[in-house]
Amino acid sequence: MVTTSAPSAETNPAVSPDGTTVAYIAREGADSHVVLMDRSGDSRRVHTGRGRLVAPSWSPDGRTLSVVDPSLGASAVLLIDTETGGSASRRLSTDGEDVFPFRAAWQGSAQLLYTADGGIQRRGVDGSDLGRRDFSATVTLQRPQWTRRARDFDGTAPRKAVGIGGPQVSPDGRSVAFAALGDLWIHDEAGGHRRLTDDPFLEADPAWSPDGRYLAYSTDRAGTMDIWVRDMSDGSERQLTSGGNAEMSTAWSPDGTRLAYIRRAGLLGPLAVAVIDARGGDPTLVADGRSLFAAGRPAWSPDGRQLAVVVLKPFSGSYREGVSVVRLFPVDGGEPHDIGPPSTISLGPRGTAGPVFSPDGGLLAYSAGSVLWTVPVARDGTPIGDPVRVTDELAESPSWTGDSQSIAYLSVDRVRQISLSDSRVVTLMEGPEYRRAEAPARTVIHAGAIWDGRADTARNDVDIVVEGRRIQSVQPHDASLHRGEVVDASSGFVIPGLVESHGHQGESLGEGLGRLLLSYGITSIREPATDPYEAINRREATQAGVRVGPRVFTTGYMLDGSRIYYDLGQAIEPGPQLDRELDRADRLDYDLVKTYVRLSDPMQKRTIERAHELGLWVTSHEVYPSVANGGDGVEHIQGTSRRGYSPKVTRGAMRTYQDIVDMLASSGMVITPTISLQGGFSMLTSLDPDRLDDPRMRILNPNQTAGAAQDVSATAALRVRNQQRFITELVRKGGRVVAGTDSPIVPFGISLHAELELFVDGGLTPVEALRTATTWAADVLGAPDDLGAIVPGMLADMVILDADPLVDIENTRRVRAVMVDGRLHTVVNLVRGPDRRAGG
Repeated sequence: MVTTSAPSAETNPAVSPDGTTVAYIAREGADSHVVLMDRSGDSRRVHTGRGRLVAPSWSPDGRTLSVVDPSLGASAVLLIDTETGGSASRRLSTDGEDVFPFRAAWQGSAQLLYTADGGIQRRGVDGSDLGRRDFSATVTLQRPQWTRRARDFDGTAPRKAVGIGGPQVSPDGRSVAFAALGDLWIHDEAGGHRRLTDDPFLEADPAWSPDGRYLAYSTDRAGTMDIWVRDMSDGSERQLTSGGNAEMSTAWSPDGTRLAYIRRAGLLGPLAVAVIDARGGDPTLVADGRSLFAAGRPAWSPDGRQLAVVVLKPFSGSYREGVSVVRLFPVDGGEPHDIGPPSTISLGPRGTAGPVFSPDGGLLAYSAGSVLWTVPVARDGTPIGDPVRVTDELAESPSWTGDSQSIAYLSVDRVRQISLSDSRVVTLMEGPEYRRAEAPARTVIHAGAIWDGRADTARNDVDIVVEGRRIQSVQPHDASLHRGEVVDASSGFVIPGLVESHGHQGESLGEGLGRLLLSYGITSIREPATDPYEAINRREATQAGVRVGPRVFTTGYMLDGSRIYYDLGQAIEPGPQLDRELDRADRLDYDLVKTYVRLSDPMQKRTIERAHELGLWVTSHEVYPSVANGGDGVEHIQGTSRRGYSPKVTRGAMRTYQDIVDMLASSGMVITPTISLQGGFSMLTSLDPDRLDDPRMRILNPNQTAGAAQDVSATAALRVRNQQRFITELVRKGGRVVAGTDSPIVPFGISLHAELELFVDGGLTPVEALRTATTWAADVLGAPDDLGAIVPGMLADMVILDADPLVDIENTRRVRAVMVDGRLHTVVNLVRGPDRRAGG
């Protein structure tokens, strides 16, 4: 047997007709090479191209290879002479043909069939057009009826917080530190909850010193997420770090003299592992670079010389996915190395999987398969035995008691603890109780004009009366109604609050993200992948009136196959793990479930059926077979896929064909296109870079817009135009579309407005575009009777604009003030933010 051994990805093998030679594609940087290898292992390159060449296919006489080049905007079938190589390579398909990334079928050595432009094309090797054949197939769609779970927007009865973040048991085992309701808390052994912080800022990632005297945590009290240390004996606090990035995920060294942490530049920016003296001073960089993509919380080895971090380990260069593994980084320099678990098993989501070493140095605890494991280790952290499963119930965020006899962990909606000596499990705590913030008093908005979300036209000179959280009346202006707080918007235009239907918030951006979203008129956000405890903490903190931000509609971790990519992915193994995750979805009151690209089709079908039983919407990147199995939504026109190509859109021209349009339109499956993500935002900012010069964009770290304004090629612009045509065609056929962006890949807030502008530029009317972020989006949220319209009985979520968006959709950006849950916020106040001196 002959194998290849190049460090680059080598794929797409095709055996020659005489069986003596294998053709394959070798990727090297931005180039792809067509390589021929004989039985002895000798190889030679016969063609090199930019991008990702695919699908080599031999002619029957073995003298010619066809290859598909799906380069952006210029997909083509190439013919390569196997003897002379690149000098005789030529393009067979014509300019403008949208060639699909599949092997051509030779019909003798003089002609071949290939797929392009939605059909089957026959050509002679001389380029002659020998005809085209259309293809049709009948698809049966099973669209079951199910009942959506209802959300309570008005109840004021006490409820338990379930957004419990980063619980850590104290070394003496008597207390648990955790984040909830926007603040930091301590639960003591007597059963009480004590709030350590009470402010509008964000606190996260508590960490006890080994002697239990100090508690380190991260907060944006001083502007960005920095590490602070609290002396638990007297309550005094000091700021330890003060960089411009987010310093989070802190861990104390075994001797209590140093702290390790993750330094984050935004949500998707570069990460670094650093160490700082517990008394302060300049940090020391331990590791940085691409290998730390979305890495987890560091843990010190027992000897204090290594830092264990959960990182992504890709399987190959062909696909980005891999498994999450524990990697040891020498604190004082040196090469890192992986210590497991076995490469075929992924650890849990990297932010909550651990690992954590026992204080006596004998064991390493971590979460995998949604349960807790331990493995014996040496002093340097290297495993010296086999892993042992510790729990059968869902478990993550492990922490040890100081005697190394027990592990505390988060199990769905409570913190539990297991004794390793007898496997006895006890519940340490549930979340603190809270109430929804008191409903605001009567407010009357005198609007110069409104668009209510349901009509096709605007109404002029209208009074909107709000009582508490809901709209009481909408009627022609009447001065006798002006009692209570009166908002003079007589020169403004009022629309329903906007819904961002695909965004991913994160704690590293601090409390300012909620203000930024509101300042762009976004009163609700749907998060189709997130740390569930962070998201529910945001939802509960805004409900309780602790922080300012939009309503949160969320899932938790993406349910993925055995290989994952993002830190928010949960690798689902065969067996009971899926049921554990869906039980979590039920008990944490998710709004939706998202399956990701490597979950198998049968597992996705099972997920859809079980989620529907729970009343939960299911979305994914897939159209078919998800649509046939009852899937409710699809994210992105493009989006990643395990199939090696997008089944929804061609890579070259980004064209979507009739099959996708018809399946979406006839099924009622909803698509969130995210054109902004796929070139649209860059195109608009290249034409109008001044849109980034906005004080709202400075609420967060200015680097969120770095590189946003860039030149866009004609090919990239054509790809955006093709996406716009698809959306317009789909809407004209009755399809359902909602506006979302996939922020933070594109900047928060402003990119939703870009999405609306792209819809209108592509052929939708301003009213249709606005509905994708109001009434249609409210349907997707399961709240058509509560959100998306300005009519009596609806929740009071509205945006006051300076000008009419029905005349010019760009006026939707001109936000003067926003009301959410009956409370009015001016953009001026949102930009200003809370008083930083009031923290603590």
